[in-house]
Amino acid sequence: MDCRGSRHKKLIDAGWHWAGAGFPARGTDPAGTAAIDDAEYYGVSRRITDAFRARHETAPQERFFVWPENETAIRVFLEVCDQWRYPPLGGLPLGLDAAVVFQWLALSGRQRRARQLWPQLRLIASGAMACWQAQQQEQDDDDDSIGDTG
Repeated sequence: MDCRGSRHKKLIDAGWHWAGAGFPARGTDPAGTAAIDDAEYYGVSRRITDAFRARHETAPQERFFVWPENETAIRVFLEVCDQWRYPPLGGLPLGLDAAVVFQWLALSGRQRRARQLWPQLRLIASGAMACWQAQQQEQDDDDDSIGDTG
């Protein structure tokens, strides 16, 4: 059985999941408790922070499972996920900045794997961009419906 198509689909789905806030960005607290701890430190009452902590712990956690053969690509994407190329007049990202990503791969000792990783990173990025485009379209549709009076 040829799994090539499904493997590509899984990477695109990973990008969609990440863009829809499924994965935490690099440097963030995946459990979300650091902000609550900071609030306690700065004097927010224990009653309020306990309520937030209880709500956070009972919130349903969406899971996204990564196939072992995609793990390296996902990890690399999460490390370079802030390196997008934008159009000059603003708008949604055009894609990952290849020059920066390749430089990062070289600096992190993954230059030999760059040819294998780059297509995988592009698939993940395409999933993220598709998610952002869908969100933008949904927002545009909502804006259009607000203007309709009848």
